Amino acid sequence: MVSIEKLRARAISISLLIVAIGGLGWFLVVSDKDGSLFGENLQRGSLETVSFATLVPNANSYLICPKDLCRGATDGEAAVYDVGVAGLSRALFAYTDRHEGITMRKRDLMNWQFDLSEYATGENFPDVITVKFIPIGEDKSTVAIYSRSVIGSSDKAQQKERVDRWFRFIEAAL
Repeated sequence: MVSIEKLRARAISISLLIVAIGGLGWFLVVSDKDGSLFGENLQRGSLETVSFATLVPNANSYLICPKDLCRGATDGEAAVYDVGVAGLSRALFAYTDRHEGITMRKRDLMNWQFDLSEYATGENFPDVITVKFIPIGEDKSTVAIYSRSVIGSSDKAQQKERVDRWFRFIEAAL
């Protein structure tokens, strides 16, 4: 016959094991910010590649783009910087990498195009920001930034504030 003490010890051991497994599971889910553990599409869905040449912005978006790249309507023209695309991208990513609410979603290194997401204050779903760095010779470059709300409500002013903030950081870093 199993004594009460042995039964109690087994119950405590099983309880601690269950708590440990639950804690480990919670840690894995919370720390999986880049989606590598559970799969990119499972958590985020897929993002279509943005073609700036044919892009038509909507009321929930804001687009700053060089005139030679975007053929449609934009909200403003991007500045030209006295630094190559590598330096310009480092300046922006120094900002985005430091902010927990901003996550890299998709990289196209060959075309210098990147999709990121950022949660707007009070929103349950992140907005998507597509950034394309464009070389202009060896030591000059520019950047197109397209910020939009994919799910939920957002407005142009909120998207404009984000793009302006990102450009302010780029200019301060250079």
